[in-house]
Amino acid sequence: MSKLYVDELHSKTTGGAVIMPNKPAFAVRGSNTGWTSVADSNEITIVLDVANINIGNHFNTSTYRFTAPIAGLYQFNAMGYVRNNGGTGSDSGTYGYVRLRKNGSTANEVGTLSCIFGYLNSGDADQVHTIAGIMSLAVGDYVTMHLNSHGGGTSEYYGVQCGLSGYLIG
Repeated sequence: MSKLYVDELHSKTTGGAVIMPNKPAFAVRGSNTGWTSVADSNEITIVLDVANINIGNHFNTSTYRFTAPIAGLYQFNAMGYVRNNGGTGSDSGTYGYVRLRKNGSTANEVGTLSCIFGYLNSGDADQVHTIAGIMSLAVGDYVTMHLNSHGGGTSEYYGVQCGLSGYLIG
């Protein structure tokens, strides 16, 4: 039987088989079974403290951060179960955002992925919002999930129904 070796430049064996390294990947969710509020014109980090998958342990369930161990492109998918507490019959403009932030930046720059919710008038209903996108990360860059509130009312998230996942594309 011939020996196989890895061509480090091409990640292939001499027989041509592609070797798949343990790529960083995670899937996390919150554990809180109640609503967490954020006041108007404020933003908080969503508590994601249960790791269902955490290959390489690069998601920290105490700081709620994924930290890139290697530079590359990463795919992220997030789901926020949210609602607004505000609005009138004519729409007061109460709304909020679910966001993924790179390195804690509060600027709406390239690299911040977000979706807006609200504008449902009086009695805003619970809503599920998803975000999917790719971020370019350097070694040590981190990503966190946030809830933001605007327009006069509070926004809330239901922790156990919120989640974030991601993995290295290459």
